Amino acid sequence: MEASYNSLNYLSDQEYKIHGWTNSLLNGTRKEEDLIFNKDDIKIDYVSIHKEYLKLYKQSNDEFIKLESLKRLIFLNWEFIVESESFTGIVGLEESVINDSYGVLNTYVKSGLLDIELKWMLEYYSDWSWVLLHYTENMPELSQFVKSVDTAIISFPKNLLSKGTMDNRGQMGIFWKPIVEIIDKT
Repeated sequence: MEASYNSLNYLSDQEYKIHGWTNSLLNGTRKEEDLIFNKDDIKIDYVSIHKEYLKLYKQSNDEFIKLESLKRLIFLNWEFIVESESFTGIVGLEESVINDSYGVLNTYVKSGLLDIELKWMLEYYSDWSWVLLHYTENMPELSQFVKSVDTAIISFPKNLLSKGTMDNRGQMGIFWKPIVEIIDKT
């Protein structure tokens, strides 16, 4: 079990490094000759990170690890399609991993296993329903969930998440942390 937590932390660290590198390119703090990933800083790419989250999900017996891996998979699926590579550092993801992760998510929806956090994340991603529906044609429960979301009234968990909840969660945490903090202040 501890190995699974270590794997989550390792993958998150690698995501932070890729994100930092990408930001430094956007902000012009890297020299032109340094545009190749520094192998000492970044040991893995997003295709591998994505695969590792699915592998971690499949191999773990710990429900927390499984759910956290699934949340990160679904976030990366969504972010890969809706955000530019120049902002995310995500050059590509394997279709088979995307499809497998949506299959797992469909099972969670069908079985009523979505926790509060994954539910509101999925409601948010449903604002880009075309992203999800493209992959969920043969997944009736997930497709129905996405279609049923009224994106005009999405509610976030105001003051529901404790401070630091989005820390050390890779790009998913980087994306959600400021949104959750703004909502908590309103």
